[in-house]
Amino acid sequence: MRYDTYNDADVTRLRPFLGPAIVGVSAWCAASHLTVASADSSLTRLAVAAHPAVLLIAFAIALCVPAWRRDWRLAAGDAA
Repeated sequence: MRYDTYNDADVTRLRPFLGPAIVGVSAWCAASHLTVASADSSLTRLAVAAHPAVLLIAFAIALCVPAWRRDWRLAAGDAA
């Protein structure tokens, strides 16, 4: 297989996973925690990422929604 040419068949195989991946990553980010270090200053922020299992569970649940597998734009929300 040559890697210097664009193969559309390889890209179309991954397309059904794009919508659930968007939902999985957004749910993982929403489950994370972001706080300021002190009430006086908001310059220092502490971020605690959610457990990676949240990403996997959200991705697995998102795979169950046929519309998100069919078209990734439906999973991305309203762009208008």
